[in-house]
Amino acid sequence: MIVLSWNVHGIGSLCHRASIRDLLASTKANVVVLQQTKVASLPLGYIRELWHLKEPGWASVDAVGSASGILLMWDTNTSEVLDRCSGSYSLGIKLRDKGSGNIWCLVGVYSPTRHQKRHLFWEDLSRTCQKWPIPLMLVGDFNVTRFCHEKSPLSRRITTSMRLFADFISSWDLDEIALSGKTFTWSNGRQPPVLSKLD
Repeated sequence: MIVLSWNVHGIGSLCHRASIRDLLASTKANVVVLQQTKVASLPLGYIRELWHLKEPGWASVDAVGSASGILLMWDTNTSEVLDRCSGSYSLGIKLRDKGSGNIWCLVGVYSPTRHQKRHLFWEDLSRTCQKWPIPLMLVGDFNVTRFCHEKSPLSRRITTSMRLFADFISSWDLDEIALSGKTFTWSNGRQPPVLSKLD
């Protein structure tokens, strides 16, 4: 099963939707999580425009103003969704892989950038993890690094946000998928984009 997660920085423009559509076609993803959609109310036409599938399944968390927003889509031919849950900063599905019969959960996240709201994010995410005590994958934009060497420029200061992130990973006994090929996952609007793949 192929899972694609991408912070798209908005899907309102035709150009952005075309880039997403091209990537989905080339990766042959079964499940897709898009963060920072920046859309307050997602039109059904966008879903059809983004993915070539005849009837993709989908769920979303609306953006607040021009920030945040999560869109989760799945191929109904390969995945059966058994349950859903959403919070202010997360969106999850419990699904059955139709090929293997395995049941697992996927949670897409988009953490607020404001430090004052970070504790709400971790509480929201903890509630989701408690709901489904079975194999769980978290993907998305946590808007925080775990280690100092992951920052650009390099920093030696461990922040409260970094500690909370590390504590969350430790408390839920999560494994982090290591980067391969690049140091950072973000492109910062550069052309061509600086992207990384995960092993």
